[in-house]
Amino acid sequence: MGGKTFNLLRSLVTPEKPGDKSYDEIVATLKGHSPKPLVIAERFRFHKRNQEEGESISQFVAVLKQFEHCEFGRSMSDTIRDRLVCGMRSEAIQKRLLTESNLTSQRAIEVSMSMEMANKDAQLSASTQVHKMSTEFKKKKKITRQEVGNQVT
Repeated sequence: MGGKTFNLLRSLVTPEKPGDKSYDEIVATLKGHSPKPLVIAERFRFHKRNQEEGESISQFVAVLKQFEHCEFGRSMSDTIRDRLVCGMRSEAIQKRLLTESNLTSQRAIEVSMSMEMANKDAQLSASTQVHKMSTEFKKKKKITRQEVGNQVT
């Protein structure tokens, strides 16, 4: 048992001493003590959470949905939508979502994910084109050197 856990146990069993308790009593005492996270602290973490580098929209939304101790109640869907829009890395997607009237959480997720996929597809296509052009350039350069070599002999 670590120092923090021992200090917690000591404060939970005071005025008695932890050494006077059986193993089962200690386990029961520690298991019975599960402090509920403070709502304001959980909401603070929720509202500070932004999409991280390399994190997809679906991963970001999944993380937002895990903030169960925020107690947003019926407004949870709207709050996730707002955090999604405000916390995403892509300004292009943000701008697109900000043009939608009556934007729901589901619609925000759908638009964001489809734009993210389209952007990845476009990047992959551009990358493939650059590789293809580079390969063709190297082939031409090799042929030109061979032609020059044949003319010299």
